[in-house]
Amino acid sequence: MKLEIPEATAFVYPDLMAVCGEVDLPEGTSDAITNPMLVIEALSASTESFDRGKKFEYYRSMTSLMPSRLPCAFPCRGFQSPH
Repeated sequence: MKLEIPEATAFVYPDLMAVCGEVDLPEGTSDAITNPMLVIEALSASTESFDRGKKFEYYRSMTSLMPSRLPCAFPCRGFQSPH
C-alpha cells in the first residue's frame, strides 16, 4: 500500500503504516491511504539519505502523523522531529 502526501503531490512506500479509525483513501484509488497515524521506515545505508531527507519532509507535512523519530540499526547519527 502506498501513502499519498497531498501537500507534496507525491506518493511514497513506507515499510509499515498504522491508521487509527477509518482509512482515508484518495478519490478514485484503492491502493493508497492519506491518514496514517504511524509510519515506520527501516533505514539502511542505501536508503538513509532519501528516508531522512525528502521522504521525512513529506511525513512532517502530514497532520495525521504522531511525532517522529528516525532510529537506525547501523552506526549513524540520531534524528528527532521538532514536533
